[in-house]
Amino acid sequence: MCDGETPKVFDCRIVKANKNHECCECHKEIMRGEEYEYLRGLWEDQWLSFKTCLDCAELRYQYRDDFCSPALGYLSESLNF
Repeated sequence: MCDGETPKVFDCRIVKANKNHECCECHKEIMRGEEYEYLRGLWEDQWLSFKTCLDCAELRYQYRDDFCSPALGYLSESLNF
């Protein structure tokens, strides 16, 4: 379930949306005022950020293995839904 890449720098927090966003997993709209998981990291000298609705974030952490969670943006493929 792990994509094998570990970021050099990593920050993950729950934030409140000040505008609408799209979940990187289910593509549901995260509405202004709604809380979501914001993850930012440095992979291979490239900064990437991911916005995940709390339902998908919970699924990602619930189904992670002992070493890492499913690759960001591929939760539905990892869980076959």
